[in-house]
Amino acid sequence: MNVYDIADAVYWAVVREIAPDTDKEYIEPDPDNIGGTRNTEKGQALYFAIEQELVDQFKFAEIENA
Repeated sequence: MNVYDIADAVYWAVVREIAPDTDKEYIEPDPDNIGGTRNTEKGQALYFAIEQELVDQFKFAEIENA
C-alpha cells in the first residue's frame, strides 16, 4: 500500500461520512463511465489536499527517523 492508496481510502471515508447531505459537492456521475462517479472540482481539491498532507507527513517522518 502506498500514500496514494491511503489518500484514496481516507478520501472515500470522508465523503461517506458527510454523505448524503453534501456528497454531491464532492462526487458526480461520470458520463464516460456509465454507473460510475468522478470527483467534482471540490472533490479533486479535497483528494489532493489529503494526498499532499500524507506525502508531507511521510517525508517528515523519514527525516525524523534518519
